[in-house]
Amino acid sequence: MQNKFRFNMFLAVRYLISKKNNNKIDIVFLAIFLGAALGNMVLIVVIGVMNGFQENHISRRIEVGSYHIVISKKDYKNFSLTESKEIKKRLYENINGISAVIPYSDREIIIKKATNSGINEQRILKLRALDEDEIIKDNAFFKYFDIETGKFDISNFSILVGEPIQEWLNMDLDEKLYITPDISMISYKSEGIPFYVSGFFRTGSYDYDMYWGFISLDSKILLTGKGDVENIGIKCKNRDEAKRIKIEIEKYLNDSELILKTDEEINETFFNTLKLEKNMIIFIFLMIFAVIATNIFGGMKLKIIEKRKDIAILKAVGITPYDVNSIFLLQSIITIFFAILVGLFLGCFVVNNILNIFLVTENVVNSVIDIINKCFDSFIFNHILIYDPSVYYQGAFLVKLDFIELSILSFSIFLLVLIGSYLPLTTISRLKPNEVLHN
Repeated sequence: MQNKFRFNMFLAVRYLISKKNNNKIDIVFLAIFLGAALGNMVLIVVIGVMNGFQENHISRRIEVGSYHIVISKKDYKNFSLTESKEIKKRLYENINGISAVIPYSDREIIIKKATNSGINEQRILKLRALDEDEIIKDNAFFKYFDIETGKFDISNFSILVGEPIQEWLNMDLDEKLYITPDISMISYKSEGIPFYVSGFFRTGSYDYDMYWGFISLDSKILLTGKGDVENIGIKCKNRDEAKRIKIEIEKYLNDSELILKTDEEINETFFNTLKLEKNMIIFIFLMIFAVIATNIFGGMKLKIIEKRKDIAILKAVGITPYDVNSIFLLQSIITIFFAILVGLFLGCFVVNNILNIFLVTENVVNSVIDIINKCFDSFIFNHILIYDPSVYYQGAFLVKLDFIELSILSFSIFLLVLIGSYLPLTTISRLKPNEVLHN
């Protein structure tokens, strides 16, 4: 059995080399190799970039605008300050794995700024009131929440707003912003309560930077006259343990009036949209590989016709149809296996060096554009910029590769292309040595 396998392997490698093409790799198997390798490389690059974008937006959404676990009351009831402090104390003392317990309230308000002409610039803003003693414990929040100008100060009558609002209102630090308690018609007509801007933040998420503001719970009481909070947000030391900690909290508090949700449950629609987007990209690429497999099917049929004389000779000397099939199948396996490995290596290389590749490409193309413009002595083409941070509203181009995901995709591609190579081999059993050799 071992000798037979070695013989089949020898012939498989031998037939990979074409005598008609100066002993170079056969054109059919070269096409299979290039198609599988380049296709796998492109798929890995696309998935790596998409994972990076999604991870960036998911992390910012959870760490800045949401929490790993959120506790709220049924029927839209609120917690009193005393209740929230009691729950906070009990969770710290009895539940492991918690890094911060942050009571908070959200509301929509109108911000106003008086101009020199006396006209008020106005905008609706989502205002989040936080427990200022607890928010400083949230290290994950400050990983994405950068104070670009000023300082993190949400003490009484201080507010933090995003950099785009600073540009829109042409504001400086310690300027007054007039804030209304809500967005009712009475609030719209009223002047509002003056708050001082203590800092301008940037999160890398346009929605937060342009439409959110942050104050303390004490300031919220001064603004609305109400001393309650809507939710209690919990940050875990390890985000992956949120589901386990949620179950522990439910068992410990044992209160039917409370609702506990994890970040995945809170942002379910957002996460499902991202998953659907990614699955559709993978599906489209698999369809492309199905086309490649169809082309390989045709190429292998031509290869069998080309090698029918050799196949007939092998059968005539006693090689079984099974062994002949094994020889051609081993050719396909060798070709596809190394193609997938090469595509995997090239894909990982491109993903990990994609910014450098962008930079080199930009320099080369822009140099050609400069030459063309100079030759025609006019400004015909503009310089290109492959990745513009101002368009995507994030400074870094993030990528992420997952080993398990890459393994599954590569194996799926391997099977798909292998099936396209194997199906034509069924015609080998129908070849009759005497007829082929006679013709």
